[in-house]
Amino acid sequence: MKPQDDPGPVPAFALAAPAKAKRRRSGVGWALRLASLAVAIVALAVIAVQIFPWSPTRRGRNSSGGASALAPKVASGASAASKSHDNPTSTEASANLPALLESVVLIEANSPAGRRVIGSGFVVDSSGLVATCLHVASEATEAAVRFHDGRLFDVVGYAAVSREHDLAVLVVKSAGVELRAAELELDPPAPLSAVVALGHPQGIAFAPSDGRVSLVLSPAELSSDSRQFLKLLTGTETAHSWIQHTARLSDGNSGGPLFDAAGRVIGVNTWVDRQTGFSYALPSAELAKLLASTFDEPQPLEQYATADARQRAAIWNATSEQLKQWHEQAKAMRWRPESEADYRVLQQLAWTLTLAHNPDVFAARGALAPHIDALTRQADQIVAGLRREKWDDIGQITLLNEQASTRLFQPSSGVFAFVTLERIVVGADGKRAAIMQLAGFDQPLLVPLDNPLQQPEPGSQWLLVGVNQRGQTVRYGDNPLQPTIAPIIVAPVLVPLEP
Repeated sequence: MKPQDDPGPVPAFALAAPAKAKRRRSGVGWALRLASLAVAIVALAVIAVQIFPWSPTRRGRNSSGGASALAPKVASGASAASKSHDNPTSTEASANLPALLESVVLIEANSPAGRRVIGSGFVVDSSGLVATCLHVASEATEAAVRFHDGRLFDVVGYAAVSREHDLAVLVVKSAGVELRAAELELDPPAPLSAVVALGHPQGIAFAPSDGRVSLVLSPAELSSDSRQFLKLLTGTETAHSWIQHTARLSDGNSGGPLFDAAGRVIGVNTWVDRQTGFSYALPSAELAKLLASTFDEPQPLEQYATADARQRAAIWNATSEQLKQWHEQAKAMRWRPESEADYRVLQQLAWTLTLAHNPDVFAARGALAPHIDALTRQADQIVAGLRREKWDDIGQITLLNEQASTRLFQPSSGVFAFVTLERIVVGADGKRAAIMQLAGFDQPLLVPLDNPLQQPEPGSQWLLVGVNQRGQTVRYGDNPLQPTIAPIIVAPVLVPLEP
């Protein structure tokens, strides 16, 4: 198609037509024509105003056609006249920002190099409950929360946990200080409503990001890649909705709140789809359900910590003095763990003894270099003491194995248990391993035998001290549909029991 200002070739018949004589126009004719033109212009103006109503408030909109949810506050005078009034949520979100910051926290994990930021959270109860993502909190065995005003409080443990929702509620040791709790909005947000995400993206503390709600999606409406990601994150098929929004999130935002324009938390920011650029938050209604079913007592961070987090902590605490202290605590309880806390002492002991004898299994020789000789000497003394003990107390064996049975599959957890040897197996690579049965339980374990001098006899009974090998398992049996599953336990200490 040709441009409108280019009429194109003139038709041949127009060139051949004779020219017409021009008609002269009288003054009355001109007046009538001008009056008709004026009437037409007025009619068009009326129609235009009805279709496109003009308002002076539209002059305040930005170049993109929408107002920012965190637009700066307008002080007074002429600036106020140009402020966007057709989107009052922008003003509300900006005005609420100082108050929102009071409930948001930065979560830090303890490490040998000091504290490191692992994510975000927010206060949900003034007594000291903080909500965050489980994948954030599980990165620490010791942690603290830091507020925008610089206050720092240690984390006692978990008040509630939901793996299915990747959600955790932490108990903060606030020493009687009343904290400002955020208000939860349980109704789903409307599409295109303004939102503000607060967190610590890429370590930039307490950074706000604004956007809009896109949709509230059911699991079936998520992409197949998103569903697969969530299954890896939570360990199950997600069965709840997600708030899809455009507030920018990155590493460090996880666990932080997604506020609506009125300053209420509508969701917990959890993940980002890098391909589409959309961010996703767990609706606050799911958090409210979890708050209604808290633990009777706070659970330690170590109980839900990742294998890497537990390993870092164990290496950090692996000193001869600490190892000696755990050994003395175990002897004081007469090796009878009557609580989870008692068994955790034995787990720490097992972990550190394994580390001292097999540092390369944990890639920790370099980290232990300054004190590995002292650690190894202390470990040898403790193992010698274990061999001198008389392990013939049925109550002791029962208590130990009841505690061990719940932790055998926990990646990189310490194992202190009594076992019976079933048989020796040889792999395709020629390496030997022992299949052992947890005494009193129908649960097998696979224990690699790296020492060629180890020749245990089937039916023999042993005290096993070791560590779960990062959650690895073996499957065997005649029925492929119902295989026997055994965790792999690195056990440098096998103490034979007297028949």
